[in-house]
Amino acid sequence: IRYPTGEFLGAATCPVLIVHSRDDEIIPYDQGEALFERAGEPKQILTLRGDHNGGFLLSGRHYHDGLDAFLSSISDR
Repeated sequence: IRYPTGEFLGAATCPVLIVHSRDDEIIPYDQGEALFERAGEPKQILTLRGDHNGGFLLSGRHYHDGLDAFLSSISDR
């Protein structure tokens, strides 16, 4: 299955948040960085720690605070 995420993301006109872990054993972190580069503004990247499926759990407060900061940053739009 081909899913050209970079192409779709480059055409997005909404705010973008990329959430990725440097410890992801399935999708390399540099792929998340590449998607971040393709996204238009406004955009943010939230770097977690932990594996592919548990990074948001391991990162806990950092994950929640990052989501909150992103949503707060776009709420005035």
